[in-house]
Amino acid sequence: EGTLLHELITIDIREYLRIQNDKPVLDAYLHYLENVKHAENINKHLIVDCFKSFIEIKKQLFDVDVILDKRFDLEYLGENEKGTVDCIITGNNFDDKHQIHVIDFKFGYGVKVDAHMNWQLLNYAKGYIKSKYHTIVDYDLHLHIFQPTFSNSCWKLDEEEKYKYIISD
Repeated sequence: EGTLLHELITIDIREYLRIQNDKPVLDAYLHYLENVKHAENINKHLIVDCFKSFIEIKKQLFDVDVILDKRFDLEYLGENEKGTVDCIITGNNFDDKHQIHVIDFKFGYGVKVDAHMNWQLLNYAKGYIKSKYHTIVDYDLHLHIFQPTFSNSCWKLDEEEKYKYIISD
């Protein structure tokens, strides 16, 4: 069930990114998700909650780039190690500071997952930052768990934490 919900939210975000993202279109798209596309899905609230959380981050940035279901090398963990991140949103905030938001979707009802010190998110962030896809040196790094069955969680790493967990080997 969690895998299916991951696929659905990824498809919904991709569809939304292909259309114009002004407020009237967003409102219409949300109506479409809730009342047409996922109307019969008993878990539609989970999909819609994750989508709304994605939009909240995206609307705080400009020059936005979104990466969905991207596999990154995690060679520092061992030979041929890889990991697939659910979502990365990058862009500049209104103070022109580059932002990186690494997001993991969690749909389980059993255990609440926290972003702080989350090994999986730290590795996704490190894989992205060490990859050829990221060349900006000065950035704010935010790790997110979107878990609508409990609550979302976010950890903004300070400079010391970025160095300790992301930059150093």
